[in-house]
Amino acid sequence: MIDPHDEQLEQRIRRLLSDAGGGRPGGDVRLPTDRRGRSIAVGQRWMIAVAIALVGVGATALIMRNPTRAPEISSSPPTAPAPNAETSTSTIQSTSTSAVPPTSATVDKSSVITRPYVDPAVCGNGSKTVFVSDGGTYVPFALGPPGPIPLQVVAAPTDGVAKPFAVVLRLFDVNRDFVNDHPVVINGVNVYVKVKSNGDGTAGWTLADGSQGYVRTRGLDQVAIESLISRLTPRDRTAQVPGFEVGSATDGSELVLLHEGMNSNLSGTTTIFECKVASPQTGYRVRAIEGDPLFVYFGIIDAPRPYAVGPNGDGAITIEGGIGASGLTLEQVRDADPETWASLPETTYS
Repeated sequence: MIDPHDEQLEQRIRRLLSDAGGGRPGGDVRLPTDRRGRSIAVGQRWMIAVAIALVGVGATALIMRNPTRAPEISSSPPTAPAPNAETSTSTIQSTSTSAVPPTSATVDKSSVITRPYVDPAVCGNGSKTVFVSDGGTYVPFALGPPGPIPLQVVAAPTDGVAKPFAVVLRLFDVNRDFVNDHPVVINGVNVYVKVKSNGDGTAGWTLADGSQGYVRTRGLDQVAIESLISRLTPRDRTAQVPGFEVGSATDGSELVLLHEGMNSNLSGTTTIFECKVASPQTGYRVRAIEGDPLFVYFGIIDAPRPYAVGPNGDGAITIEGGIGASGLTLEQVRDADPETWASLPETTYS
């Protein structure tokens, strides 16, 4: 279970980001990115705002390697995304990966969507934003100060982004308090598990060498989380990716170690389309996430929780906001032609 103060900390970060100025809403803490079409001056102002906010609460969530890039932020997801808040994705380049999940019928196989778009007759006139991340160090879920963190994705080998999955971290030199009042003993160690009503889950524990394991899940119940953790064996600290070996499942689970790498050399693109419907008056955010496989999975789970996720080539399409699953669907998202995309206004935030 996450320290009960974690969510309060993240809320304080978001409030401080909002108070820091610039007309940008307090939203998610994102990684260093370059928002296409955005001036360097704005990017520098927001870097200062993020630095002030994070230092003010005694935490640092990211390293800016290029001081001219606007910060794209990613933090633990609130259960109800604000439809008008700026959202983008975290980005990681892995050092080793296994098979990338293929596409499925959820999104048209004939064309990968790079410019997500919804017919105005369905969702009104929309706007666009593109974020590109190409360098930096990523601290997922704001779990500690910047430093090397092994990242692993355990998911189904086919259409993994659209199915329940988990990300696994091993934290070194970070003293997090995961304790709650109902630990479960797995392989002789107390593990603190929490599953939210929306299907997101967390688990944390301390290993014999003092490092800590941390799991964040999407769509797994407590039994499945406990089963996954029982399959984890810590690697030697000198390993290229000093995370965990993932043993074979004995409960029929199809989750396997798909992708892994360290939290540096970030790479990927998030393209966002936002629109509003008049009745009921609500907004939707559609994201096309492409890049390194770790970029894609962490872009889904380290952001406001999307209610719909579909494979899109080697990436994913997500939808959040609105009225949830009874609203906008993946089937209504298509790829805009270049002329239509060029005519869309840039999303503005106030």
